[in-house]
Amino acid sequence: MSYWMPPNGWSTFWKEYLKFRRCEVWPKRFPAAALGACIVGAILCPLIFVFIGVHGGDFTPLISVVTLPPYALSGGFLLRRFLAKPSEVPTRPSRIWLLEAMSWIVIAYFLNFVSYTMLLIGLERLGIACIGLLAASGLSLPLLLVRQSKLEIRLARLPRRAALGILMAVVGLSVWAAVAYLSAPTSFIGDHS
Repeated sequence: MSYWMPPNGWSTFWKEYLKFRRCEVWPKRFPAAALGACIVGAILCPLIFVFIGVHGGDFTPLISVVTLPPYALSGGFLLRRFLAKPSEVPTRPSRIWLLEAMSWIVIAYFLNFVSYTMLLIGLERLGIACIGLLAASGLSLPLLLVRQSKLEIRLARLPRRAALGILMAVVGLSVWAAVAYLSAPTSFIGDHS
């Protein structure tokens, strides 16, 4: 009868667990992990438009068939690449950077196309995108704090203050845009008052 045994024994396992529970590791990892959560949120934020469009009947089946597969492939590639353990994904820098850039272009185009299809104006598009970004980032932060990822290793190269500054700017601007959208009266395209 065999059972699971931690690689370095139970005593080391419990020491690491208690160290994790006391949050000795989190303050050092938090800026990179939270910034990584914002990047994962940026990958997933177009899904709020998809949900609203499908639920509200704004999307035709043709839009779903044509636009969703490239977004799903690009988002899946980036999530696989970023959320992998640091030693899982082999690196070929020139090709991988090109694929990452193309995936970000596809995601940006999908976000622009889907938000335009729903006949939203600028502030509404930005506000809903920021709400989706904040929601997806908040949901992915615990995952990135519990398990170290390749994205976190990449972002840990930034100086800690720079990572905190970028994080505060992204979250602050997203909260501002979301609050501005939620507090603004509903307007229509062509209404310039």
